[in-house]
Amino acid sequence: MGFPKVTVECERGTASIRDVAEITWATENSTKTESLLSERPEVQVNLDLFCRRAVGGLIPVADLRDVCQSMRIAKAAYDSLNIGLPQEIPTTTQDSSL
Repeated sequence: MGFPKVTVECERGTASIRDVAEITWATENSTKTESLLSERPEVQVNLDLFCRRAVGGLIPVADLRDVCQSMRIAKAAYDSLNIGLPQEIPTTTQDSSL
């Protein structure tokens, strides 16, 4: 059985995975193909995670603070594009909105 072709269609374009080594992004204006050959195999990733857990290492897991920081970064990028100037990205160690 071969690798199934998967295509995801969105409002502004599509992404297609034809095999385990390639993904193609297409929009109205452009098409880009990326190689996935440099990605680590699933077995290697799982072995790495297992070894980290076995020796007591922590595996970073996104939490609500990461989501809030991502939203701040996205807003700063949006503001920067609108006014044409770089914006400072606010960071906090404790997010009071949580």
